[in-house]
Amino acid sequence: MKIHNVKLSIAVLTLISGVATLPVVANAAVNDTTNGTTALTLNGDATAITLDSVPNFNWGSMSIASATTAQNATGSGNMQVTDSRGGSTGYVVTALASSMTASTVALPVSTMTIDTVAPDSHLTGATGANILAANNVLTGDADSNGTRSTTASTGHLSIDNSAKVGAYTGTITYTIVDGGLS
Repeated sequence: MKIHNVKLSIAVLTLISGVATLPVVANAAVNDTTNGTTALTLNGDATAITLDSVPNFNWGSMSIASATTAQNATGSGNMQVTDSRGGSTGYVVTALASSMTASTVALPVSTMTIDTVAPDSHLTGATGANILAANNVLTGDADSNGTRSTTASTGHLSIDNSAKVGAYTGTITYTIVDGGLS
């Protein structure tokens, strides 16, 4: 009898261990959903705004034979701004041209203006911005974060007939300031 009980015990243990390894099936409701969460903290740097590049203008050569001489030039290089502040204030880029001189002689410039083409919907270029006085040549709106640039700049220069022959040079100072759009 003991052998029979042992065989019965082995059979029962085998049956129980087989049941124990069966997968457990959970009953779920149809179309049941549960939401999880997601989080991100994005930090900016309140001072991280840079004017990465600006156009230069080579006016070539002009003749002083007429009363007023005008010259146009395509800027070499684009105006590019990187705004990593992460805010909504935008920015403004201004330009101011210095006097153009040859040695100590100043070129009598009547007008110097810049047109900027900004194909980005968050940038506004300028048309006819007088840079003999500081004027806006590019504006970034409240969503202009990141790196954005113009695609072209054209300069327009007029001098009067009192100009002296010479090779004149000058600078254009570009300045980026907070746009104050908040």
